Amino acid sequence: MSQEITPDKILTLEEVEDLFAAWRQGTPRPRRIPEDLWEAAVCLCRSHPVGRVANRLRLGYHELSERVQKPSPPISHFVELSPLRPISELTVDCNDGSGRHMHIHCNGPLESLLPLLLKSFWEKS
Repeated sequence: MSQEITPDKILTLEEVEDLFAAWRQGTPRPRRIPEDLWEAAVCLCRSHPVGRVANRLRLGYHELSERVQKPSPPISHFVELSPLRPISELTVDCNDGSGRHMHIHCNGPLESLLPLLLKSFWEKS
């Protein structure tokens, strides 16, 4: 395939059409459409009508429409917690959903550094 599907790259209808064509040529029948190709088709429906995308990519209109209407996975939100009393021992685990993980275990006062550590972790994701 000449193009690669990456989360941060927005592909055009023509580029996704080429990806589907390359996949169809290189995959024996019967086969399931890979999720990354489905995701690329769904992303196109943000800027193109579902019917046009389904027609150009040779997909079933109803199946694509269902995928477009399917709710996105929940997004993690930062929740600030305020301790009721001073903390002597603290354990914090963070996972950003893309495989990055941070584990903090501290014996002693950390309240002043904790917001900075967490902010640094979430800004890099």
